Amino acid sequence: MLIEQIWTGNAYRNFNYLLACPETGEAMAIDPLDYDKCLSKAKEKGWEITQ
Repeated sequence: MLIEQIWTGNAYRNFNYLLACPETGEAMAIDPLDYDKCLSKAKEKGWEITQ
């Protein structure tokens, strides 16, 4: 299991998280307050968010 923490850079000091399978590249986003950052980071890593 791969875990990526993404700083949202807002006043609430939130983080978003991506969990990904290293074998399949399938990923899920947890607490995707800034979903654009989640999608961009997943694409950068070669992961596909399915959940």
